[in-house]
Amino acid sequence: MNNKKNPTIKDIARLANVSTTTVSHVLNNTRRVSDKLSDRVQTVIREIDYKPNAMARALRVHSSKTLGLIIPDNSNPFFSEIALGAEDCAFRHGYSLFLCNSRHDSARESTYMTTLSTYAVDGLILSAVSDDLNQLSEFVKSGIPLVVVDRKLPVPDVEFIYSDHIEGAREATQHLVELGHRRIGIITGPTDVRPALDRIQGFEEVLNEHGIPIDPDLCILGDFQVESGRRAARKMMELSDPPTAVFACNDMMAIGALQTLRTLGFKVPEDVSLVGFDDIFLASLLDPPLTTVAQSAYAIGEMAVASLIKRIDGSNKLVPQDQSLPTDLIIRKSTRRL
Repeated sequence: MNNKKNPTIKDIARLANVSTTTVSHVLNNTRRVSDKLSDRVQTVIREIDYKPNAMARALRVHSSKTLGLIIPDNSNPFFSEIALGAEDCAFRHGYSLFLCNSRHDSARESTYMTTLSTYAVDGLILSAVSDDLNQLSEFVKSGIPLVVVDRKLPVPDVEFIYSDHIEGAREATQHLVELGHRRIGIITGPTDVRPALDRIQGFEEVLNEHGIPIDPDLCILGDFQVESGRRAARKMMELSDPPTAVFACNDMMAIGALQTLRTLGFKVPEDVSLVGFDDIFLASLLDPPLTTVAQSAYAIGEMAVASLIKRIDGSNKLVPQDQSLPTDLIIRKSTRRL
């Protein structure tokens, strides 16, 4: 067992024969120190392999130069792109990024929020797994700037950056209607999260505008995971009157649906047209390439970090503004005219 204590600033000062104040100025660059004294201190630091306590320093200077990011599923390429955009932007501005995966578990998400607060991150980006307003409100009280991505919730002093999910779903559904489809199925996301509800709303709005009945048998609950897409597609296609088109509310479920359609002997798009949502990098590599609604996931991550940094350094003293990003329907070969 190693009982050796980590060296301290006092140890450096004693060995370098200088004051602890001088050591502090050398470490934190808070006041000019003569080259001779600075070299002496730096030599001792290297010799004893001194490692500063990051948390203690953060408390002293009120900045840890770290940000937190909590996402629901790092295996989903959409959230991976958000993380990549956030990390790249953070690195460019001299910040490190702690990445946490809540696995769609609100209790796990809450634990991570508490942990990151304890570790004194300068700001937090959160893709919330539920609409728990109390949890967000409590975090805001800690004084740590917070940006929520991928959805909007009625919480003051929080910036929200999200795509226009309603309009994106409208575009997808309108595309299918214009191709002549009237029996259109939808594989939804979990209905306790705002993006899923918004996409359902956009889907239903277009059907209502065209006088197309909404058949409950064609509205199957999913969870944004591949397996739920598989199950939903099987359930729809085993109906006596199956759909001619399916709108999967994210690309992961669309991938699962495509697999099941093939297993059951249906061709896409000859027998069934299929549309997804997100435009993850896999969408264009499928056979056939997937028609989908593109979101700017990388840009969302970048914008979230940029907004946090403005609030951290005080350059943005205004009330946080919501930012809604447009979506774009990418038409590929998984849809065709009926």
